[in-house]
Amino acid sequence: LQHGERSGWSMERTTSHGSELGRIIQPVEGGIEMNDRHFRLEDVNELTEALVARSEGRLRELQVAAELIEERLKARADDGKARISRAFEIAQSEINRRLEKTATDSARIYEERYRAGYETGHAEGLETGTREGRERGFREGYAEGTEKGILEGRESGRRAIEQEIQEYFRTASERAVAQLNTLADDLRGEWTRSLSAARESLLDLALRIAETIVHGEIQSRPDVLFENTRTALERLEVEGLVIIDVHPEDRASLEEFLGRSVSDLLDPAAVELRERADLDRGGLIVRSNAGFVDASVRGQLDNVRRRLREAGGVI
Repeated sequence: LQHGERSGWSMERTTSHGSELGRIIQPVEGGIEMNDRHFRLEDVNELTEALVARSEGRLRELQVAAELIEERLKARADDGKARISRAFEIAQSEINRRLEKTATDSARIYEERYRAGYETGHAEGLETGTREGRERGFREGYAEGTEKGILEGRESGRRAIEQEIQEYFRTASERAVAQLNTLADDLRGEWTRSLSAARESLLDLALRIAETIVHGEIQSRPDVLFENTRTALERLEVEGLVIIDVHPEDRASLEEFLGRSVSDLLDPAAVELRERADLDRGGLIVRSNAGFVDASVRGQLDNVRRRLREAGGVI
């Protein structure tokens, strides 16, 4: 369906050669008009309300999908926060354990060195008083060196643990960012699929409304069949036998029309009518040696559907 120059709508009917059959639908006071045929506003409103109700249903489905997406994002974000919190607790526990081990090792080393210094100093003190002074100097120097070693050991251990914690958090952060990016890509794909499904549903609904209007026009205007027949014959290069497929209930009126109104286009005797119950009333398919024209209602609506989909589904 296309928007017309007079704020109306046109429905195109396309042959296999790319030719178009069409009638103009435009708004008028109290309803709409199609080929000078007036339709009541109440009928149009009823069809419009059906389209609006269907559209609102699709919008509600999209809203529910958006809420589900938001819940999934929040759940994954909460899970990421919980993982980081657990990692921080594990790292803090490891820091405390290593600090306690460093303190224990330092105390043990201090005790061993103290005993060794004491025994050495005691033996030397037994020999001379001078050795006693040396023993005191040794113990004092040793005690000072031991204390300094403990402090340096603790500082070295603290720096090593801090470096390990920083590396752990860097790796965890990179992994969390990668997971969030993957989630965002999945959600974008899901959103795109939802919009595509909604567009397809609206397209089908619009074409069904158009089909309803066309069938109503055919029932109220029997001459639509004659207009379609003449237009199809004009589009087709008629050579030799012409075969026309038509609905059984349209055959009699079409035979009469061919006998009195198309002599300028072909010899009525060269026309063979074939009944096809699967065709809608008002439509027909014309074939000759030069080709064929599909002027059936279903065929023309299928052509409109195909062209809209090729254009991206925009109505």
